[in-house]
Amino acid sequence: MSVRYMQCNKSFLKEQEAAYGATAHIGREKPSRSKTMSKTIRFQVALAAVVLFAGTVSFAQSAGEATYKAKCQMCHGAKGMADTGAGKAMKVKPATNPEVKALSEEKMIDAVEKGTGKMQAYKGKLTDAEIKDAVSYFRTFSK
Repeated sequence: MSVRYMQCNKSFLKEQEAAYGATAHIGREKPSRSKTMSKTIRFQVALAAVVLFAGTVSFAQSAGEATYKAKCQMCHGAKGMADTGAGKAMKVKPATNPEVKALSEEKMIDAVEKGTGKMQAYKGKLTDAEIKDAVSYFRTFSK
């Protein structure tokens, strides 16, 4: 067969497919519709599973992180460095400060519950578990 004949045959088949749809597979085997649909459905289900899994992984945050972001971040900063306007104005010490690093978890929890310096008390505004989780999250910045 000549190359010219094969090119003409391919273009002829394309025209036939465009004009007649499913019957244009003359001269070659056409996959069954159920096989094609199965593959398509499997692909779509797998894609949906990957997207859902990726979404839950990327948006997952600890309870302490959520509490810290809602109640503490405005003064202590996103990474505990007290680099916000409010943190600088109130002279908040960063998590990396040796005095802050030396505090035990219990003393930090007590400071959050009762307030210290210009920091307001959170006893009664947050549960004990929320305070403990937020303090644990804050302590990760000093490591």
